[in-house]
Amino acid sequence: LVNNSRQRVEVKPGLQAVAPAGSLMVSGTGAEGYYVYDEAGKEQLVGYRRTNSATELFPGIYTVLVNNSRQRVEVKPGLQAVAPAGSLMVSGTGAEGYYVYDEAGKEQLVGYRRTNSATELFPGTYVVKVGERSFTVSVKVSEQATVGP
Repeated sequence: LVNNSRQRVEVKPGLQAVAPAGSLMVSGTGAEGYYVYDEAGKEQLVGYRRTNSATELFPGIYTVLVNNSRQRVEVKPGLQAVAPAGSLMVSGTGAEGYYVYDEAGKEQLVGYRRTNSATELFPGTYVVKVGERSFTVSVKVSEQATVGP
């Protein structure tokens, strides 16, 4: 086991068994965190890690979450896989709050955040709700999308 990722290794007499790992990093601001799950996104393997920090894993395909936005990432032996995030800024005075939903506006991904603060997300289209108002926003790699009144 390496960070709860698994690899079978056969040990033979007189030989050294090697189990090469790789690593995964979610690039972002470093202000928020990510979690690593198995390929199906069901079993959490790695708890909170700050964006811009790496975690070692055995080779395989993993589901990575940043503020409940998801991305599948393949880790290869001896290499670092990078899953780039973007961010979302909801302009305002900071007196109101906002929530982030999936593209359909059905599943809440990010709970209450104050306006005038940023949230890291994987690239994609999201619905932002501020009070009774809704905005559709596209988050892009390594960029900050801004929405608001």
